[in-house]
Amino acid sequence: MLLREDTAWSWGREQEEAWQTLKEAVKTTPMLKLPDPEEPFLLYTDWSSSGMGAVLCQREKGTERVVAYASRSCRPAESNYSSYEGEGLAAVWAVELFRSYLQGRRFTLVTDHQPLLWLMRNQTLKGRNALWAMRFQEFDFEIKHRPGKTLQHVDGLSRQDKGEGEKRQPTAEITVARIDITNVL
Repeated sequence: MLLREDTAWSWGREQEEAWQTLKEAVKTTPMLKLPDPEEPFLLYTDWSSSGMGAVLCQREKGTERVVAYASRSCRPAESNYSSYEGEGLAAVWAVELFRSYLQGRRFTLVTDHQPLLWLMRNQTLKGRNALWAMRFQEFDFEIKHRPGKTLQHVDGLSRQDKGEGEKRQPTAEITVARIDITNVL
């Protein structure tokens, strides 16, 4: 992998075939929806001790469609958070990550962690919970709870595979959003 400066660059038949397959998939299958500023957003979030996931969606002709996916690994201290703190962190991270889509629009934050609803109603918050509540104040949204078994799309993004016996280092955030491209190579 080209993660270090001293790694040799190699582009062979296998890489070229993968590139051509990827180009064809992008041209023919609209996996992600372009955001519609007239439609409300749904933001799904989830946390696990290994990572956080978020899925930004909108409805199109009665069907929920994905606008963007995002995931990141937990930092060592974040891995030790309680589920309440971790789910709160995931919500704050996702809302701020998708700020350009969400700011100035009403949206729904969907979580499988029912106590998170309490964060928006509590008037006596302290510490990081108070900071998170203040960060949320600039957004217009409601929080809805859904059982975890109905949120598999975001649950999978939050569960980073550490590999057998491998110590996981925090990685860069990964966000996938759709853009329309014409006349691809």
